[in-house]
Amino acid sequence: TTSNNIKISNDEIYTLFSRVFFTATIWLLIFIVAMLMLRKKLLIPIESLTQAISSFKVGDKHEKPTIFYNDEVGLMTQKFHSMKTNLDEKFEALKQLALTDPLTQIKNRRAFFDISKEYLKLSSRNSHHLSLLMLDIDFFKKVNDTYGHVVGDEILKYLVNTVQDSLRETDILAR
Repeated sequence: TTSNNIKISNDEIYTLFSRVFFTATIWLLIFIVAMLMLRKKLLIPIESLTQAISSFKVGDKHEKPTIFYNDEVGLMTQKFHSMKTNLDEKFEALKQLALTDPLTQIKNRRAFFDISKEYLKLSSRNSHHLSLLMLDIDFFKKVNDTYGHVVGDEILKYLVNTVQDSLRETDILAR
C-alpha cells in the first residue's frame, strides 16, 4: 500500500505540475500577445510620432503623415500633422513675403542676391557667361515729388510688366 500511495502521490504531483505548466504557458502566451498588441497599437505609433516631431524640428518638410488608429495617439498624430501643415503653409507665405517686392510682386533685393549667388556658381562651374542688366528711371524722384507716389508706383508697375513680357523663363527680374 505504501508503494500504491507513493504512486498516487506522484500521479497527483504530475497532474498538478501539468496544470501549473499548462496555466503558466497560457499566461505566457497571453502576455506575449498583449505585448505585441501594445507594441502595435501604442509603441509603434508613438515612435512614429516622435520621429515626425524630430524631423519637423530639424526642418524636414518631406515627412509623410502617418495616422494609425482612431485612438488618443492617432488623434495626437493627426493634430500634429495638421499643425505642421498649417505651419509649413504659413512659413512659405512668410518666405514669399520676405522675398517679394510688395508693390510689383517681383523678387526683391534679398531674393535677387540669393539667386544670383547660385547663378554665379553655376556659371563659374560650367564656364558660361552671365549677363546683368540694371535699369534706372531718370529723375524718378522728381516724378514722385511732382505727381505723387501713386503715379510713381504705377510707372514702376508698368515698367515691370513691360520688362516681364520680354523675359525668358531663366531670367530674373528683381527690384
